[in-house]
This record gives sequence, C-alpha cells and structure tokens, in this order.
Amino acid sequence: VFLMRLILHSGTHKTATTTFQGICFKYKELLSKDSLYYPSLNPLSENKYLLKIFQKNKFNLAKFNNHSPLAWLIQENDFNSILQFFKTVYKKAIRLDCNKVLICGEDFENLLVDQHLAKEFSLILKNIGFRNIEWVFVKRDPFSYLKSIYSELSKHNLIINFEQLYQE
Repeated sequence: VFLMRLILHSGTHKTATTTFQGICFKYKELLSKDSLYYPSLNPLSENKYLLKIFQKNKFNLAKFNNHSPLAWLIQENDFNSILQFFKTVYKKAIRLDCNKVLICGEDFENLLVDQHLAKEFSLILKNIGFRNIEWVFVKRDPFSYLKSIYSELSKHNLIINFEQLYQE
C-alpha cells in the first residue's frame, strides 16, 4: 500500500506565505527529487469559474504559484473539480516517485471556520488515496500583524488615527 501524505499549508495574511509559495514554485523540480510534489494549477486550465477570475484579474494560470484557487472552488462547492484535480495530482506524484504533496494557499484559512467544507474536502482526499493529511496554519502575533498591515496601508495613504478611533 502506497502511503501518500498531503500537506495543506495556509499562512494567514502577513506571515510570508507569498514568499514561501514563490520559493516552492521556483524549486518544484528540486523538491520532487526529495519526494515532495508541489503541483501547478494546470489541471484546472479549463475550469470556467477560475478562467473568469483569472481573465478578469489578468492572472496567468501557468505562472500562478499558489493554490488558493482550490480553496475558492471548495467555497463554491465545486467538489467535482477538486476531485479531478487531486486525482491528477495523486497520479502525477506517484509517477514522479513522490510520497508527499504540498498545497499552499492563504485562502485555506477559511476552512478553519467552515468545518463542514473541511470535512467534505478531507473525505474526498482520503477516498483518492491520501492517507496522511496534515493541516498547517501559520499565524502572526496580533500586534505585530497590526503594525505590519498599518505600515502597508500607510504606503497607500490609508491611515487610521487610533487615538481618535478609541475616543469615539
């Protein structure tokens, strides 16, 4: 029996997840030599829902380095597309002689709240053959997050006066 491990990484916003995704995408061939498969979204290239979003936002599916669109499909209850995607990923991981698959996207954090969708998603994965499913959520210290997001918003002249807000 082949034991395929699936690691679902969701770094909440401002936890360097974008950097992590870029590194994984850039070095996916090197990762596969260590039995870790970081898949592209190419199996979803004909998904009408995602195509609409990608065209509207001028994203390039082939160069998209994260898996948040999978979370969007789960939230849309498009479990057929999820099933087909992960079947393809599972088979390719075996062909590459990988026993681990890494999926990474900030928007998987929504599955912390919607546990019904998380359970349905997990059941699909287990039925495909993923025997060990690990959920990895990264969070940031709240005050550190506030400082970071405030700094980012300040660059766009979106500044909040906390003293004034507190007095109201």
